[in-house]
Amino acid sequence: MRDYTDTGEFAVDHIQPSKTRVDAYAGASDLDIPDYLDESSEWSIRARAMVSSKLKFLGRHIKWAGSRVLVMQCESGLLVDGLVRRGCDVAAIDTRPDVLEFARARSASHGYRADYRHVRPSEGLPFAKESFDIVLCDHVFDRNWDTSSVITATRRMLRQNGTLMIACMNNTVGARLGVSTSMVRFAPGMPMGIKPRRPVKPWVLLNDIADGGFEVRRPGVLTALGRVHRMSSNMTSKVGPTCVWLGSATKL
Repeated sequence: MRDYTDTGEFAVDHIQPSKTRVDAYAGASDLDIPDYLDESSEWSIRARAMVSSKLKFLGRHIKWAGSRVLVMQCESGLLVDGLVRRGCDVAAIDTRPDVLEFARARSASHGYRADYRHVRPSEGLPFAKESFDIVLCDHVFDRNWDTSSVITATRRMLRQNGTLMIACMNNTVGARLGVSTSMVRFAPGMPMGIKPRRPVKPWVLLNDIADGGFEVRRPGVLTALGRVHRMSSNMTSKVGPTCVWLGSATKL
């Protein structure tokens, strides 16, 4: 079976899950995708329940409707659907062709349309300069990707005063323990091997983003119950161990 350790994401949505399995989607029968992407899986159901909280926090300073949005490494497309429902014009990319085709088929099965595109890691992104109002990096920076390259590419694609949105695994002992705990309590169907390889401390990444030509905002933390709390000024949380932190920054 393929190793999916690079796909550990907390993708989210809140639409009602389809009762069909992955192989029932039009055009998806021969795709090589992990079982947890099945909409009937416990992880997928739990993930969908968090999309409103995540997008509400990330979008508190912007207007969704009418915005041109790029979702990088879109996983199953659950966030894409949430953005389409909010009136966004959405493009979504992923480096895994089968996962991308599944996301396209799954979104279409719910009546959502987005510009899904497969990209190869060795190639540049197929978008012109200043093409987007928002770039959403949902568990992109906590992969084994070059941080500075992602920041540079994101800034190139964003329009002036555009917004970079981030979701990352937190790099603390409590957060790492929280991952295992929440996976057992809330998502027993989630393969243990898909946890992100490189958790990221908020202040480290936000400093890099600021150095890359952005004005950063104070981040928040997403709890296992789907609640979001703003971090304190010293980048700590008062709500106990949290697995995921959320942030945003404006292109200067």
